[in-house]
Amino acid sequence: MRNSRAIASRLKHRARAVVTNGPVPWLFRYFMKGAVPVFMLHRFEDRALGVVGHSQELVRRHLGWLREHGFRFLSLADLVRELTESPDEIGRAVAITVDDGYAGFARFGQPILAEFDVPATVFLTTGFIDRTMWFWWDRIDFALKHNTRRRCDLTIAQLSMTLTWADEESRVRVRGNIVEHLKLLLEEDRLAALEQITSQSSVEVPHGAPPSYAPLSWDNVRSLAQKGITFGPHTVTHPILSRVSDAQSAMEIRESWRRLKDETTAAVPIFCYPNGREVDFTAREMDILKREGFTAAFTATAGYAEARDFSVVDSVSRYRVRRYPFPDRHEDLVQIASGIERAKDYVRNWNWR
Repeated sequence: MRNSRAIASRLKHRARAVVTNGPVPWLFRYFMKGAVPVFMLHRFEDRALGVVGHSQELVRRHLGWLREHGFRFLSLADLVRELTESPDEIGRAVAITVDDGYAGFARFGQPILAEFDVPATVFLTTGFIDRTMWFWWDRIDFALKHNTRRRCDLTIAQLSMTLTWADEESRVRVRGNIVEHLKLLLEEDRLAALEQITSQSSVEVPHGAPPSYAPLSWDNVRSLAQKGITFGPHTVTHPILSRVSDAQSAMEIRESWRRLKDETTAAVPIFCYPNGREVDFTAREMDILKREGFTAAFTATAGYAEARDFSVVDSVSRYRVRRYPFPDRHEDLVQIASGIERAKDYVRNWNWR
């Protein structure tokens, strides 16, 4: 059984490679009318600091392929404008976004984008840039790295568990499981769990982010703005907005936007939801964004930015625009950019009865 699954997987991979090479992808251009893939990146690989992230070689390969095949790279502001005003003329285009605001973007990300003359919008968590906090998932990662017992005891909402790991691979897996579980909790429960985890570290978890988890500075932001990078708000403290109070939700949106505008003229009125699943924001957040004059908001739900999201001025669809994770495989990039993935969406959603 295991061998048959492996064979099926290899055959599927080879078939995908055949389909995504040569002229085949361009047969699907029809499906891309009024649709643009927006790719989201987060961290860039930094071997010196031990940061795992997007491979610089792979990013160059992807961007080079897109340039070679005639794609236009749009800033998010231009994307929103063209999808609103002239969707039939948008042609073959993509947009690049980067979430959170890690320092590695200035060292590695922007220089690679500049090689291919690619604009990008970075969504900043302003409390992170102000260095008043660092991300809870990074604090967990730091605490587990410095837990010499290789064991963590947790009690969350009357559920007790003991997590153990033997090596770096299993530690990364434990860390991922903890993070995914904590995402589902209310803010106060997540903070209580974080306190338990950090208290078991063999060293004190610092108040400020260590170098491998560090943010951009506002000076970095202004320097990047001079190189064509734009910035959108991503809240102050990166909470899951659907799980906080009305007052905190409004504060996170408005204060991050105010702070961003205070620090750079390259701020654009386009928001990005923390975590970004459909369950992570509600009509409440979309209503705030509409009243505050934002032109769009992006999720982390896989899919294309589409003209129909912007076809009606008062529609809330513009506040739940989809993006694709930056692909780890070249075949996936080709499928998404060329329209193969959108054709598959049509097939999946077709009423076959």
